[in-house]
Amino acid sequence: MSNALNAILPIAKELKHFALQTGMSNYVASNGKMIQLFDEEWVAWTVHRPGLLMGGSNRALFNFIGSLCVYGAICKHLNLPFVFGGTSECWEESYIDGSDVRLVAEQQIWAVTTACGDGVCSYGQAFNAINGSSFTWKEIWPILGKKFGVRVPEEMFLEGFWFETAMGDKKKEWEEIVVKERLVETKMEDLANWEFLDNLFRFPTKLLGSRAKKTHLLNHEKSFIFSVFFLFTLAHGLNTKCETRDRGSDLQVFHIYSPCSPFRPSKPQSWEEDVLQMQAKDQVRLQYLTSLVAKKSVVPIASGRQQIVQSPTYIVRASIGTPSQTLLMAMDTSNDAAWIPCTGCTGCSSTVFENAKSITFHTLGCQAPQCKQVPNPSCDATGNTCIFNMTYGGSTIAANLSQDTISLATDSVPSYTFGCLRQTTSNSVPPQGLLGLGRGPLSLLSQTQDLYQSTFSYCLPNFRSLNFSGSLRLGPVGQPLKIKSTPLLKNPRRPSLYFVNLIGIRVGNKVVDIPPSAIAFNPTTGAGTIIDSGTVFTRLVEPAYVAVRDEFRRRVKVANVASLGGFDTCYNVPIVAPSITLMFAGMNVTLPEDNLLIHSTAGSITCLAMASAPNNVNSVLNVIANMQQQNHRILFDVPNSRLGVARELCT
Repeated sequence: MSNALNAILPIAKELKHFALQTGMSNYVASNGKMIQLFDEEWVAWTVHRPGLLMGGSNRALFNFIGSLCVYGAICKHLNLPFVFGGTSECWEESYIDGSDVRLVAEQQIWAVTTACGDGVCSYGQAFNAINGSSFTWKEIWPILGKKFGVRVPEEMFLEGFWFETAMGDKKKEWEEIVVKERLVETKMEDLANWEFLDNLFRFPTKLLGSRAKKTHLLNHEKSFIFSVFFLFTLAHGLNTKCETRDRGSDLQVFHIYSPCSPFRPSKPQSWEEDVLQMQAKDQVRLQYLTSLVAKKSVVPIASGRQQIVQSPTYIVRASIGTPSQTLLMAMDTSNDAAWIPCTGCTGCSSTVFENAKSITFHTLGCQAPQCKQVPNPSCDATGNTCIFNMTYGGSTIAANLSQDTISLATDSVPSYTFGCLRQTTSNSVPPQGLLGLGRGPLSLLSQTQDLYQSTFSYCLPNFRSLNFSGSLRLGPVGQPLKIKSTPLLKNPRRPSLYFVNLIGIRVGNKVVDIPPSAIAFNPTTGAGTIIDSGTVFTRLVEPAYVAVRDEFRRRVKVANVASLGGFDTCYNVPIVAPSITLMFAGMNVTLPEDNLLIHSTAGSITCLAMASAPNNVNSVLNVIANMQQQNHRILFDVPNSRLGVARELCT
C-alpha cells in the first residue's frame, strides 16, 4: 500500500481523501508509516469493512448471490431438495454479517463527502459496512427455499453435502434453464463459485463486526436496513418493479419478454428461434415504415408474411377512463394515434378497455376536426360517429374515433383522442393498445404540448436483461442537461418519423466507403435515416450495409463466416469485434459490444446485429433500431429540433 501511495501522492496534488476497503481486519495501524504519510501530505483516510457482500455480479470470486441463484434454479429445474451443506456451527449460529453492496458504496460516498463538524468526522476512522442485525442460515434457509419455489426437506442441514460435488457437473442443466426462463446468457461458472459456498459454510472463524459506530450514519445519512428480500429478488429473478407505481412524468418501460409483461411467450423458445422470430417481425416492421409516405395508408405485405406477428417490443403502463383501467400499451415512436381495444372488439385480445364503464368516455362525430386527421375517415351508419380504417403490420383495423382521460404516471390528460378498436384482422396489433409518440397531429406529443412541450426521452433496457425496466420520461423536466446531440430533421414525405442526418459509419478507425446517396436525407423521396423504437435490429440500405459488413469481417479475421436467418455475419468461434461508430451531423455514437453483437445462449454463435434493408422501391430508409439504442438515454427535443444520445444503464 505504501508503494502505491508513494507513487500516487506526488502526482495527485488535489487528492483529499483515500478510502480503503478491506475484509474484517483493519490494515491501517495507528503507528504505521501509512498514516504518517497521510498526516504529512494531509490526505484524509477511512477504512471500510463489509461482511458477506450481496449484490448482482458475474465472474466474481466471492459471488455468494450468483452461487445461491444458480443452486436454487437447478434445484427447481431438477426437483432436487434444497439442502444446506456445511458445519453445524455455521448452520445454527450467527457466523457472518451481510452487506448490501449499495450500502458499502453509499458509506464510502458519505465518508469522503462529509466534512468534520457537529461532532461527526469520518477522517482517520474505520467503519464496518453491515446491514442490520445478525442472522443464522437455519432461520432464513427455509424462507429462501420458499421464495425459490423449490422443495425444502424437513432435514435441510446435511453436513456431508458439498456444493462442488453436487453442482459442479450441472452446466448442461444451467444452459437448459437459461433457454427455458429467458435469462441473460451467462455461463454457470461465471455466476456460481461452488468452492466458495463450501468454504463459506465451513469457515472456522466467526466474521461478526461491531455496530458501535452506526449512529454516525443513522444521524447524518439514511439508515440501511438489511433486506433479505433484496437477496430473494436477485436470486429468484423477481422484478420488484412490476408493482412499483410510476412517478412524476416517468413511466417504466418493460420489454415484452419481461416477467412484468403478459405477452411473454408461454412456450420457451431456443435462442435461434427467438432471433429468427425477431427478424421476421422486423421485416414486417420495415415494410410498414417504408410505406409511411404522405397520404398512403395501406401497407404492402410480402408474400408468405401475412401470418407474422408484429408484436410490440417495449410496453408502458397507462390508465384509461374514469374510474381508470390499466393497460400495457406498446411504445411506438413511428406512429401517431393511440389505439385501444374496446369492449366488443372482434379479433382483439381478451384484455380490453371497458369503455361503457367510463363516465368520461365519448365518441367523436364526423364533423370533429380530429376526424380529418385520421386515415380513411368515414361515418358510421348513424352518421354520429367518426370511424377510420388502416393497416398496421399485417393487420387491418377499424376504430371509432373517441376521447377519454388518459393517465401516464401521475399526469392526467383529459379528452385524449384515440381509436377505440372495434375490429382487427390478423394479430399484428399490440394486444393492449399502442401509444403513438410520432410527430403527427394526433400523437401524444401533439395532444400534450402544454404539458410535455413536445419533449420526451427514453432509456431501453437490454432485451437480454429481462428483469430490468427502462424509463420513458415525458416533458423537459429531468432531461439530461449535458448531452451530445444531432439535428432532428422533418421529411414531408414521411412526416411522422424522426429523421437524423447520418453522414458516415466508422468500423474500427476506418470510415467505410458508402455512396452518399445511400445515406443522404432527401425530402423529395422520403429517403434518409430514422430513429425507431419498434424495430429490433438496425437495417442499412444495401450499399451502406455491405461496406460496414465487409470491413467488420476484414478486421475480425476469421475465415469461416456463417449465417443465421437474415444475419450474414456470424461466427462459431470467439471473436474480437472492432468498434462501430455511427457518425451523425454534430455527434458520433460508438456502439458498445452489447449493442453490436448477439450471442447464443451457450456462447457458441456470435452475429453482427445488423442487416441489409429490404430491397424494394420504398426501402431507401436506414433504421437505427432499438438494440443499438439500448442502455442509452435517447432525447427527442422537438422544439429545439435535436436528438440527444447519452450512455445510461437502463435499470
